[in-house]
Amino acid sequence: MHVLSAIGWVGVQLTLFALFPVLRRQLGPDEFRVVARAAGMRLAIVAALAMPALLVTGIALASHEVPQSERGWVIAKLVIWVLVLAAFAGHAVTAARNRRVWLSGAMLALSLAAVYIGTRLTEM
Repeated sequence: MHVLSAIGWVGVQLTLFALFPVLRRQLGPDEFRVVARAAGMRLAIVAALAMPALLVTGIALASHEVPQSERGWVIAKLVIWVLVLAAFAGHAVTAARNRRVWLSGAMLALSLAAVYIGTRLTEM
């Protein structure tokens, strides 16, 4: 469940990050805004499902499978989880395009960092 949630969350972000520049060039500003808003709503649905699942399953995995010496990585993932939620909330309430792009990039970078840490934890 943890891996599936991560795949869903990161996969949607990568897809949107790759498609939006192309769509911005191909569509007029009003058309792009409609598509971007609809895609954002879909991302919100994925986030509403994936983020709580990642938290619950991550805590469950950490409590059973992570050696005490590696708990710092678990704390780092929890901090990243909070930062991703903060960036997602900031993205939802800002109207400035540059800020939304920056927050999208930050969410993606943080999510990929969490995936990297997760792969490291599986090697313990």
